[in-house]
This record gives sequence, C-alpha cells and structure tokens, in this order.
Amino acid sequence: MRPVRVSTRSGSRYEVDPAHCRIRRLTGTHDPTPRQGPDGRWKHYVELGGPIEGVPMSIVWDVEVVDGRTRERGTVTSAVEEVGEAG
Repeated sequence: MRPVRVSTRSGSRYEVDPAHCRIRRLTGTHDPTPRQGPDGRWKHYVELGGPIEGVPMSIVWDVEVVDGRTRERGTVTSAVEEVGEAG
C-alpha cells in the first residue's frame, strides 16, 4: 500500500505509511498527544482503524498484558474528512 495523507475534522493532518506500519501528524490546531509525540516525527503503530472518510481513525500504539488481561494504548482522532495520496 502507498502512503496517504489524512485530514480530520479537528484540523489535524497525518501521513500514514501502511506498508511500514507508521504514522506521523504533520500539523494540527491543538497540541499532539504525548502518545503521538511531536509533529513531523514518524511513529510505529500496532494496528490502525481506517482511514475511512466520516469515521474517526483509531491508532493502537502498543499492547501489553497485565495479570492476564490485554490492554491497548492508543489514540482516536476526530472524524476523517479527506484521504488522498501522500507526496
């Protein structure tokens, strides 16, 4: 799969590289979450829900098992408004 650019309703723009399971937020109207890290920096994900126009994108950064229970740490964006080719 080729990298794509994603715009969300909140004004954030992402670049997603599904072939290498990585994503980076390019810009946003609010500060990035600590889990996302600074704008422009690639970060690997475990699982990505989307991007699908009209639906929030869910990003699972990591999964851990504690006392036999699985816990996913992730981020959910606002609804995706546009998906297009990157670069």
